[in-house]
Amino acid sequence: MKEIDFTKIENLEFKEIDIVQFPCFGLAYQLIDEHPCYSIALNAANEIAVNLYLNYKLDFGNIYTLVAKTIERIEINELNDYPVYN
Repeated sequence: MKEIDFTKIENLEFKEIDIVQFPCFGLAYQLIDEHPCYSIALNAANEIAVNLYLNYKLDFGNIYTLVAKTIERIEINELNDYPVYN
């Protein structure tokens, strides 16, 4: 892969992300205001899914499905629900 020389790029154009075309971004936007554990789980699930894809064990189109199903299974238990011992 050829390296990009950013010093030779005159203009960069940024557009709003199409969450229909890129549903993982939609999921991330949905979770951003939720408990921080969801963002951590999203990142971990995505890393695993992409690794599976890169090793030919998961189709690209199934990355979102695997990540979303992983997030659905998360149960959050607050630490303040447990006694603290000194």
